[in-house]
Amino acid sequence: MNLLLAAPFILTPLFPEDTPEEKRIEILAKYFDPPPGGPLLRVDDVDRVRYRDDPMRTKGYIWVRPPKGHCFIVMRAKDKLDQTICEPKRISFQIRDLTKSGKVAWTIFQSENDGGTTLWWHTPYRIANFIPLGKFDNAENIRSPIYSCEASHEHGQRKIVLTFFDGRKWYIPLPDQDTLVEGKKEEKNLFVRVMTTNKDGEAEAEDASTSTTITQEDVKRKHAILALKLSGKYKEEEKKQYTFLVQPWEAYEMNSGRVMEVGGPLGLNGTCRYRLKGARFDEESGVVECFNTDNYDALYAHMTCSSELPEYPKKPAQEK
Repeated sequence: MNLLLAAPFILTPLFPEDTPEEKRIEILAKYFDPPPGGPLLRVDDVDRVRYRDDPMRTKGYIWVRPPKGHCFIVMRAKDKLDQTICEPKRISFQIRDLTKSGKVAWTIFQSENDGGTTLWWHTPYRIANFIPLGKFDNAENIRSPIYSCEASHEHGQRKIVLTFFDGRKWYIPLPDQDTLVEGKKEEKNLFVRVMTTNKDGEAEAEDASTSTTITQEDVKRKHAILALKLSGKYKEEEKKQYTFLVQPWEAYEMNSGRVMEVGGPLGLNGTCRYRLKGARFDEESGVVECFNTDNYDALYAHMTCSSELPEYPKKPAQEK
């Protein structure tokens, strides 16, 4: 980025170059609304409806109000132009720009010699990944944003409901007891996009497909595959070869039939791994990953509400 070209005039800095990062963030935060690190940042409700069929494009907004006589250069996602802001202006972010932990990250420059200060905004959203039925061999991986996570614990039954921007829901009733996974470190099959490298240690990867539109062809294929699943003849070889992104240590496993969509039939013979907290790069959230479910060949999602639920580890059988 060439700051001299980006700004039409010399930028006056608010603080010396050697100012500690914590102090830099404190000074800059007052010029952004909502402030970084403040209340959860949310998308625009009108935009959410507008982009229901392409939810990764859904926008939210942050006001930038530099003090008089100062300008900020705002660097957002890699595919967006930097903006020089010298007067109050509302700038957008998109769901596709979120980090793995659901954050919006902008780097703010105030002069050509400024190394930049990264500001973070937390959101309640996460981006799930899934492979539609019959697409495992083609590695057709789709990213779909989660709008909300609800956890309930009634009459001894723990349940999580993930609601997506496109209207779909995943119902996840947990088993009565949490069974630990046994095994060693594995390599993943399911591609999960992680944003650009940053202080949280998140590494850059290519975009996966973002289309979530269901066609008649998709419906017919799903019905045919479900028939094979019910007969016990579907994807036995691939099932044996699948390895998880969620590593076995401190993870639980359950039958994939416990992850259901509205209108889906009773689950079958796949496997899920889950944690109620401690998701990768998203420590306060839980994670669920499944292979061979009713509606997907594979799926992966962070659950922001699962830490609200108690854990019931299954006690190992005592040796005789």
